[in-house]
Amino acid sequence: MDWSNSFRNPPRRVIKLTKEYLSKVLKSRKRVFIFFDYDGTLSPIVRNPHLARVPLSTKKSLKKLAGNRRFVVGIISGRSLRDVKKRVGLKDIFYAGGHGLEIEYKKKVLLNPKLQIKSRAVIKKAKSQLAKSLNDIGGVVIEDKGAILAVHYRKVLLSKQRTVIKIFKETSKPFLKAKLLKIGSGKKVLELRPNIAFSKADSVQFFHKKLRKAKNDLTLFFGDDLTDEDVFKLLKDPDLGVRIGRSKSSKAKYYLANPRELTQLLFGVSRLS
Repeated sequence: MDWSNSFRNPPRRVIKLTKEYLSKVLKSRKRVFIFFDYDGTLSPIVRNPHLARVPLSTKKSLKKLAGNRRFVVGIISGRSLRDVKKRVGLKDIFYAGGHGLEIEYKKKVLLNPKLQIKSRAVIKKAKSQLAKSLNDIGGVVIEDKGAILAVHYRKVLLSKQRTVIKIFKETSKPFLKAKLLKIGSGKKVLELRPNIAFSKADSVQFFHKKLRKAKNDLTLFFGDDLTDEDVFKLLKDPDLGVRIGRSKSSKAKYYLANPRELTQLLFGVSRLS
């Protein structure tokens, strides 16, 4: 083992976020931006993505936070904007979908300006080809998110999951070669996305700019997956990145064990004045 390398790169310390610590931090701030991912964060991961729901107690806390002028509440999801809005169903909350491709602001849907008109047609073609290629494998769920196509394989037999990944990559090759799409991935999900630069961090920066984040304001972001790492990288002290699920490789400094702990934390935070 190269001990000298261990000294140069000591293991990252990840800290359990407690209600007591967070309450103390929040009380010192005039305004707080608090953003959430959806799946695996507000909603527990479920075998069928169509059945993912936010617990009622979490919704009540979000509603209470959104009604407090000190808080700016936003949800930034990989789901389509329309889908995530429907699932949360709360007003006075800011929404972004497609990992930041779509943002709703002042009742208008703003699309990434680099998104091409033909993107939708390309996704539909890819969906058709993947549906044929994966037709014989049970448990595959293909989710059309508009500008993004997701292939979920959580329900596929473990012995067949590598086959799903192989078929997905083979079928996607022509789209990648033509530089029309690129591949993304998450927890038991593969995605075809437009071949342009975009991320959830862009959405956070958008809301910071539009809502004029001040020097004494604070930002919190809660997320659990690879696409949330862009936001964790963006946030600098004293802002807080909180990963759902402990991970030493994450750029988030803080963590909660699971969405249930987030529900409990929000219950306490939502009662702060």
